[in-house]
Amino acid sequence: MTFSHFSSLSVTTMSTTSFSFTSKVFTGVPVPNASVSVDVVNIAQLHTHIIKTLLQSASDGALGVAPVYGTHSALSKIAFASRTRVLVVIIGKPSSLKKDVKSKLAPLVTSHLTKAAFRMDSVVAAFFMDLQLLLDGGIDLLSTETKNERESMEALFGVLGSSKQPNQAKARGLFEGYEKAKRTTDRQLAEQAWIAWYIATTSQSAKVATPIRASAIPTEHLTVLAKLVRDRQQLHALKPHTTENEISPDYSVKRKQLNAQSIRFKTRLQRHNPVGISPLPDELAHIFVQQVMLTMGEKKIMGHISSTNGKKSKISYKGSITNGKIPLKITTIGKEPPTNAESKRTSVVLSALKQTNTIVAQPFFKALWLDAGTKQNRKPLQLAIAATVPNSRIAFPRQLNPSQEAAIRAILSPQPMVVIQGPPGTGKTTVIAAAVINIRALPVSRRQNVYLVAQSNVAVKNIAEKLASVDFLDFKLIVSKEFHYEWHEHLYHKVNPNLIRMDKLEKNIVGVERQLLGAKVILCTLSMLSNPNFGVITQLVPLQTVIIDEASQIEVGDYVPLISLFSTTLNKMAFIGDDKQLPPYGQSDISSLKSVFEMSHLRDHALFLDTQYRSVPCLLVERFDILSDSMPMQLGRFIGERVYNSKLKSMHPIATRCCEFIDVSGSAEERKGQSWFNLAEIKVVIAEARKLVQRDKSFRIITPYDPQRSKIEAALRSEGLDADDKVFCVDSFQGNEDDYIILSLVRTSNIGFMAEKRRVNVMLTRCKRGLTIVTNKTLVDGKAEKTLIGKLALSLGKNAWRPFE
Repeated sequence: MTFSHFSSLSVTTMSTTSFSFTSKVFTGVPVPNASVSVDVVNIAQLHTHIIKTLLQSASDGALGVAPVYGTHSALSKIAFASRTRVLVVIIGKPSSLKKDVKSKLAPLVTSHLTKAAFRMDSVVAAFFMDLQLLLDGGIDLLSTETKNERESMEALFGVLGSSKQPNQAKARGLFEGYEKAKRTTDRQLAEQAWIAWYIATTSQSAKVATPIRASAIPTEHLTVLAKLVRDRQQLHALKPHTTENEISPDYSVKRKQLNAQSIRFKTRLQRHNPVGISPLPDELAHIFVQQVMLTMGEKKIMGHISSTNGKKSKISYKGSITNGKIPLKITTIGKEPPTNAESKRTSVVLSALKQTNTIVAQPFFKALWLDAGTKQNRKPLQLAIAATVPNSRIAFPRQLNPSQEAAIRAILSPQPMVVIQGPPGTGKTTVIAAAVINIRALPVSRRQNVYLVAQSNVAVKNIAEKLASVDFLDFKLIVSKEFHYEWHEHLYHKVNPNLIRMDKLEKNIVGVERQLLGAKVILCTLSMLSNPNFGVITQLVPLQTVIIDEASQIEVGDYVPLISLFSTTLNKMAFIGDDKQLPPYGQSDISSLKSVFEMSHLRDHALFLDTQYRSVPCLLVERFDILSDSMPMQLGRFIGERVYNSKLKSMHPIATRCCEFIDVSGSAEERKGQSWFNLAEIKVVIAEARKLVQRDKSFRIITPYDPQRSKIEAALRSEGLDADDKVFCVDSFQGNEDDYIILSLVRTSNIGFMAEKRRVNVMLTRCKRGLTIVTNKTLVDGKAEKTLIGKLALSLGKNAWRPFE
């Protein structure tokens, strides 16, 4: 595909490369001064006269700006464009530049000229974080188009179309995947900047847009806002550009339409409808709709998803497909668009940079990010708990331990923000349920509406089941159709009378009031709160107290929408989680990501649930030998000592061993993409699963690698064993448990994930009765001996091992 036509040959001097181009993005209209001169220069060789020449050419008062980002989304290149000239500055690694070199760009960012970029929030954050420069007069072009989601290609085309009709194919080729160093040439970067100038000077919306003035924002505020922008930018970069969709081998073809069925929620086929374009003309499908590649042997055909309903999808394509005769692979092309929560977070932070909202002044924003009143001015948590009258009885149908009672009193206290650490099996959902019961039993003057939220639907469902188990049924659980319909309906049988599927929520307040039946306790995911249709619920049940489960997995920036949307009613946030278990998504790649547990001013005041109850009397599988030691007690002690500095107590009367290692000698790890699988271990796992099925035991299988998970699931099906909700990657199983757990560790030559103590902690603490670890003894006793797995094997002794027969 030809993106644009460039004229002139490049001319290179010692410090500058020069060329010219003619943009062909806009069609059918004369573009003034179509030939644009470009200078490309390294920042170290940037001279004052080059900047002066560019500034003098900006006679209309505007510059277009286009960035390229490198490692960790740090600024790598930046282009500034006037009508006739473009200056491309090569930054390289900002951290290696001296202050005087960085300051060379100061005349451009501090000038009175308007600076326009398609994502100006990222540009402002980059200048502040990477170059210590404050950019003033920054116009965000994408936010001038309000009909479509800001990050979408539709929004980009809307901005381009606000001036002249763009050639959409050329524009897509120029801008799709832009801002990446490996994908953007100097010519493309120059044209992007020039188009930003062109929109800024011809679009009425851009001319009246509110600019960002970084110099007017207090440094402590700008530091937080820039980090929020950069973190979101890096998280978006982690999203895969392609996804191999797991589908049923039974597919059909009719009238150039492929009918396929997804078999895994995480890799399901999805149609992302562009806003305001329905139905979508065929000639626009390749531009707007999620594209897929259909692979049959050596044959590859491009198509697009025309509809989805639960697990079923219809795919339109050009070419020929043999109906159900050849194995088919479907690969989705393009990153998933931002969720409602991600879009809301971006818009709130952008508005804060424009100083058109007051998010930085909100008490909960200050408490989370600005440490306002949390050290000298904040009342000690113990005093706040005492205000709940500690001698009063905590109402709950089961006995609570002292640490649980302290946590519940903290939630009931007037302290606006509470952090509670709950290791595995210490009764986090019990604390949540007891807190809800006692909040709703308070006198009317102190009674609060309660929202119980978590990162995952499964965690929210677990809380709902806990409430139901103690006969508290005055709540409503809100779940999306995408998660529920045909995928996870079976998970909700115990709480189905309390469930409202989001697509069935009434459109008017009277209908919703009838559906809620007076409930003042609402359960949903954190992202659901940002759903634009959810507002009718919070109108009837204003969000006052919010209890957040899985808080250790939630990056603090994800609370921005909640704080922004509900600042007028929110008066209590209680965070419950465990920073010794899974971290926020992406933390292993982005070290700057934090949960509330990494915010020292909050973590230092956290309460600790100190007694675990997960293991129950062990019903031995016949192959287990009877030992004098209590394995669950021993495992509890081991985790308590090695992970929780001997603070975690274990309470269960078990006198038999319930953990073993199976040595799959001679097994070998194999690479698939960036991940791993182990065929020998799969055979062992299937054999162990069959024994548990024959003994009618409830079990789950966990592995750290997705290819292994997929292959184990396929092997279960081929052996005629139940594979539905049976095999999990560790990241999707925190908060879950089962009587028996089989772990497949996969690796044989290197320790891989075993170096991640938090993930290993999750894997070892999911069982209630028995744990089987399938692995390679040579690795565990060798390279992995200092990992948590290796130390566990050493503590259990050689009798914990058996060979696979």
